[in-house]
Amino acid sequence: SCPGLAQLNVGNCHRVTDAALLAVAESCPGLAQLDISGCPGLTDAAAVSVVRSCPSLVVLDARWCTGLSISKKRSMDPLGYYRQLQQAAVTSDSAKVLLVGPGMAGKTSVARALQHGPGAGALTALEERTMALEQATLWDQMHLYDFGGQPEYYPWHRLFLTPEALYLVFTVAGQPLEQLQREVQEQLQHLLCTAGAVPVLLVLGKADMAEDPAGLEDAARALKESVRAWAAKMSALSVDGQPLRVPLILGAHVVSASTGRGLPDLQRAMRLALLATDDHGARLLPRFKALVPESYERVRGLLRAVMYREDVATALACEPTGGGLLRAGEPPSVCFLRFDELLKALQRALEDTADEVRRPFLAGGPETVLRDALSLFEGEGLILRTGAAGAEGLVHLDPSWLVDAVRGLADHRLCARYGKDLQERTIKDLARTWEQAKGSLSSSEYEGLLRDYARTGVAKEALLHRLFEPAMSGYGLQLAELRKIFEELDMLFETGEDGACVVPVQLDDTPPGGFEEECELGAGSAFCEVVGTIGLGYLPPGFTQRLIVDMRRKLGEYHRCFSLGGVIKQYADSETKAIFFFDLERCQLTLRAQAPPEGRGREAHRVALHQRVNEMKEVVHHIARQWAGLELTFTADPVVNFEAATHANEKACAKLRLRGLRVHSTFKSEDALDMMVVADGVQQAGASWTWVHNGQRQATWFKTWRQKCMEANIIVVLFTKKYRDSFTDALKQEATVIKGMYESKLAKLYVLDPEEHSPEVVQVNLLKGAEGMGDIGAWLGFLTQHGVN
Repeated sequence: SCPGLAQLNVGNCHRVTDAALLAVAESCPGLAQLDISGCPGLTDAAAVSVVRSCPSLVVLDARWCTGLSISKKRSMDPLGYYRQLQQAAVTSDSAKVLLVGPGMAGKTSVARALQHGPGAGALTALEERTMALEQATLWDQMHLYDFGGQPEYYPWHRLFLTPEALYLVFTVAGQPLEQLQREVQEQLQHLLCTAGAVPVLLVLGKADMAEDPAGLEDAARALKESVRAWAAKMSALSVDGQPLRVPLILGAHVVSASTGRGLPDLQRAMRLALLATDDHGARLLPRFKALVPESYERVRGLLRAVMYREDVATALACEPTGGGLLRAGEPPSVCFLRFDELLKALQRALEDTADEVRRPFLAGGPETVLRDALSLFEGEGLILRTGAAGAEGLVHLDPSWLVDAVRGLADHRLCARYGKDLQERTIKDLARTWEQAKGSLSSSEYEGLLRDYARTGVAKEALLHRLFEPAMSGYGLQLAELRKIFEELDMLFETGEDGACVVPVQLDDTPPGGFEEECELGAGSAFCEVVGTIGLGYLPPGFTQRLIVDMRRKLGEYHRCFSLGGVIKQYADSETKAIFFFDLERCQLTLRAQAPPEGRGREAHRVALHQRVNEMKEVVHHIARQWAGLELTFTADPVVNFEAATHANEKACAKLRLRGLRVHSTFKSEDALDMMVVADGVQQAGASWTWVHNGQRQATWFKTWRQKCMEANIIVVLFTKKYRDSFTDALKQEATVIKGMYESKLAKLYVLDPEEHSPEVVQVNLLKGAEGMGDIGAWLGFLTQHGVN
């Protein structure tokens, strides 16, 4: 017995058990400080007993104790939590489940089939794709978040991705293994940077549309093993001395929302995943079915009262009932408020409640109890917290208001990459609807605003009012209020022109006119440059958008910008420029400050430009810290170069020219190896290669192929002997689409005959900006001979 022992450190002792810790607590009741960080074998029962046996305890370090229910809640006070738990506790019965993956992978259809049975509400048309996010409740215990799979929505997803949740990562069954891996790893990389070591189920959807249904289970097993190998590789990396917290792959399931294939197995796997453990026996979702302090459940009642403008003291005193916050058929009056406003409501309620209700709050401190309770509810998927961590942070009691606001602002249908027909139809439909709703402008005026927005990412105030209308009318919000919230979220910024705002997620991937000229180094110009490389080799969604906003906030106004870079001038008439742009292929970010001599000496330039680049680096590091493991390693301290590095600059500008260009193709399957060489060259040049898998039935496959083709800027025809000798009906279908696009000047045409030129010539012509390539006339003549008119 050591009653006088006041301090004990058993951190990172993997063999410490509950029994051992209980024995220590009973022998050392005078403990004031206890470090059990990094002890995976400990559970809540031991922590509660220690707090009970050691009343003098003031510091409990429980970081990285994966067996504790609060292990993934770094912001929670462990000592206060376990003191609350020993007084009164109830069971947490809710969990958060998120569905992520590319667009049209079957997420929404599977979610509806799990709720209502196979075939219920299956989506069939491109226009029916999920916009931004949909929410649902599954089996009375899972709060479901179904994310839209278009890249325009990815930056918004980060607001909803939390550590203590189950993730279903979707892809389409029947694709080649390489394509399955690419789509799944993109989602897992996003989770790695935002949510960490979360449980993941891989879902291969649309099994009924695959050409070889019998081989899908083998493909699922191969995908699971390859992804686990990737996870093991990533786990070997470390950041700040700690290993990366990598998503944990629990299984892979082949499903069909239409026929019901695999749905019972997926349902069982989801239920089991909520109770699953890691290799050390620690719960992956430790709060589900665990005891939580009763005071937290009383906060749940308080939140309901705030939402529906009811008496908060009465709600706090009521017996805890659990469940969600919303009432069926009754929209809330308050959807969000600042944390300090919520804290004041709690403090007012405590003044009018009985001592037995008030006591746990006063023991832990009302602010601490409120923060910890909100952390629990966010893990359940009930609420969302955004913005600053302090009093100014927002608590979204009904996150659906935010979803409704995002739908208009990031509407993927306004992007030309999903087809000019869909874009134009959407613009006309929206403009007509707004005019009929007695808008202040005519239909043609709204069309003009929408086209400008789709082209430049700039929304005039009249357009912002319409895009935010669902959130304003549905939740009683004001435009100024919405602008402030979304600017705090780094999702838009004002241009200073009559209330117009730039929305970074809608910026074009291609540099605007004049951007290359801005980057040119004239005679006598000076520049200072560093290049940063992202260690993970992956740029998470939302990073570029937040960087664009923060650069403008801290360095000055944009002279030009696009989705992957910009030119900033601190003053309108200043010749000194801050330039940044991304190279996605190499996962690098270039930061440059440049200026003409302006009569000053070299030393003055050296100091000014060096300082400007360092300011840009500080902004980058600030944004990077918002993602786990996102370390940028910059080249050595910037050196001012007074020589015009013409070749390097021209090469950078050439890559910027191609950024955002999409290249599509048609070829015989026997020529796939040659086309892979072409694809590599396209990606090395900086353009995007649009892939279409060949594992689905022909009708579905061609529909997807045509959609991708209509989004392309350049189309490559692999005009080989095999192509000419076996011109199939499928190739004729493709040729008809390509010929129409070429003759309508919707895309450039590159015709490659490997007998005449090597596949690498495509990359050369891309970098040159060639308007066409190869014997286009010969290919068109070939089509005429075969009845393609």
